[in-house]
Amino acid sequence: TRSKRQPAVVEFCLSASRFKVFVPSQNSIIILALAGIRVPAFSRGGREAEPFGDEALSFVRENVLQREVEVEIEGVDRGGSFLGYLFFNRYLNLSTELLKNGLAETYAAAAERSHYSEEMFGAETAARNAKLGVWSVDRPDREQETNGRATAFGSRGLRVGTDVSVIPVRVQEVPSCNSMYVHLLDANLDYDSA
Repeated sequence: TRSKRQPAVVEFCLSASRFKVFVPSQNSIIILALAGIRVPAFSRGGREAEPFGDEALSFVRENVLQREVEVEIEGVDRGGSFLGYLFFNRYLNLSTELLKNGLAETYAAAAERSHYSEEMFGAETAARNAKLGVWSVDRPDREQETNGRATAFGSRGLRVGTDVSVIPVRVQEVPSCNSMYVHLLDANLDYDSA
């Protein structure tokens, strides 16, 4: 469940997408992770930065560190960090600004569920087309598109195959996050060839 925007102050930038934020209305300090994006890692402790990782951290520090902002919370991750959005200069969404400047990529599985998804995907597409930031560097692990269709991963992060078969099933039980039991619905279908 999404909260309304609340005034806050960014006390510290843990990375370009994670912040220690003071929320005066709750009289509490929270860790806020930006939802729906992935920002390149910055250099730290002798570890080399990913391309544009240091630039992303500089951009964030210049715009939000020790500044009054607004936060909008969407949820909580497994580690207890709040997931949401940070707005600066009254109306600018930090996630969208990072995407627009080529300093982040959408994390499609999470970005699709966001009510800012259209704005985020649009900003990423504009940066990609202009070859800004992370899009100016070729990376072998990045999605390669052929004829408008992803060869490794779909445009929304799902594996896309060329020989896809649909098998009608009813989910019976989900014992864990990576397994499930199903009931096959079509008795006449040859499942071995599917």
